[in-house]
Amino acid sequence: EALTLGKALAGLNAQSKGRMLGIYGPPKGPEKGGPPRCVGLGEDSWIDLCGRGVPVKNTDDLLNVRSDAYRLTEDGRVVLDESRADPPVVSLDDRFYKLIDEFERRFPAGPPSLLRCDSLTIQGDVTFAGGIAIHGDVRISAAEAGTIEAGTVITGDFKL
Repeated sequence: EALTLGKALAGLNAQSKGRMLGIYGPPKGPEKGGPPRCVGLGEDSWIDLCGRGVPVKNTDDLLNVRSDAYRLTEDGRVVLDESRADPPVVSLDDRFYKLIDEFERRFPAGPPSLLRCDSLTIQGDVTFAGGIAIHGDVRISAAEAGTIEAGTVITGDFKL
């Protein structure tokens, strides 16, 4: 089972509490000082979450870390923006976003702003123009392929 950002954050919170109580010591091994080396086929992307490397395993996570909910530090780490307590929960329709080429084609101008997003669910074939912002809990659905116009701010349920 792949480690999602939500599961990783929950685990890191438990680990932090354990350290504060003296149950666990400081981290040892690959999580200290950067992501572990990739073993096996393919390349994994890693982000820094609460000081530990967390893998990006699917396009849901990829949209998250490419958005403005995360930022790139001066030393090259990708970290959750300090204005956020938790990452947005993203669920993309696997029929249209599962493969990286399909994912890239639907975000030609880059990802929408997720800085003020709590959750985003996309059902259907939706392409995003530039300058789109997602606020709060959003569910986007499309019965047929469609494009969201540049500069749109989306809240709640949005149907194409």
